[in-house]
Amino acid sequence: MGGGELRECRVGANGIAGDRAWALRDEAAGEMRGGKKFPVLLQCRARYVQEPSAERSANAEITLPDGGRVRTDDPGVSERLSALCGTRVTLHPLRSADDRDFHRRRLPSEHAERKHWLREALGRLPDEPLPDLSRFARLDLTSRVAVP
Repeated sequence: MGGGELRECRVGANGIAGDRAWALRDEAAGEMRGGKKFPVLLQCRARYVQEPSAERSANAEITLPDGGRVRTDDPGVSERLSALCGTRVTLHPLRSADDRDFHRRRLPSEHAERKHWLREALGRLPDEPLPDLSRFARLDLTSRVAVP
């Protein structure tokens, strides 16, 4: 969502406490999405109801573009954000880095039904050229390691 100004903050091993403590999952795409895919989110503002910490995701109040407000602990928050984004989304508090299924992005093979998954993944318009990726090592996307 749109950024805010901090007068002071705590910085720990994972960065600023509370930064990126909430994630929006696009249920149709099956992965987390943000302002790049849903630019309307940048018209929203969020503020913590209580001070966040590195150990927990504090509840926040979201101000929507129309001035309406919804809290992250409101049972209808995902429905309100779905209406705003125009597709079914769910709001989730930050989870452990060990929760790989939660953080995993879809692999290109899962986009097989889409002809232009790479163009979409890179945020390119139909008339924009794709970057030259030939200088990069090929990746085995199953194990996520470089193939010699």
